[in-house]
Amino acid sequence: MRDTQAAITFAQTLKQVDAKRIGVIGHSFGGAVAPYTAGIDKRVAACVSIAGWGDGVSKFREQHKSDAQWKRFLGKLEQGRRHRQKTGKSLMIPRFDIVPIPKPMRHLLVGNSLMEFPAETAMSMMDFRANDVVGLIAPRPYLILHPADDTVTPTSQALGLFKNAKQPCDMHLVSGVDHFMFADDTGVVRKILEDWLSKHFPVSKG
Repeated sequence: MRDTQAAITFAQTLKQVDAKRIGVIGHSFGGAVAPYTAGIDKRVAACVSIAGWGDGVSKFREQHKSDAQWKRFLGKLEQGRRHRQKTGKSLMIPRFDIVPIPKPMRHLLVGNSLMEFPAETAMSMMDFRANDVVGLIAPRPYLILHPADDTVTPTSQALGLFKNAKQPCDMHLVSGVDHFMFADDTGVVRKILEDWLSKHFPVSKG
């Protein structure tokens, strides 16, 4: 979140940027960071969250579905805490032990993606609650895009963001796509985003 705010601060220094028309957009974890940043930082003029989430605890609980999986995940976090206390260093956890991604979708990750993260990253995600501040985005425009059946970030997270947001807020649950929504070949998601931007955050041609 602080990195996003720092990026806004930098963008405001650029001559080609209208400092009053800076929007934020994020996908997955970024889809949680974007509305949180917009909620606490009035410099954000518009916000789009894609396949994001509003409550870290409930998100992880749905991702680690069985009691055994949930217990194993919490055990990893506790192991990370003990490791930090004992060694002063982070315990690295495999990416898919934190956020399970179905094997057929893993090729959609960006090349050279990090495959391990510090336990502290998972802990911070667990504590992250965009739902607490998403209502503060109004009256600035906010768009939620989410797969109707997301196999990575539960679709219930989009519903939670929408429930806690205030108007103007639009939400589209899109069928036929999964977590990596812009891998959709039909262009439906892109068209929704373009139309929303044209309506709520138009670019002047002056």
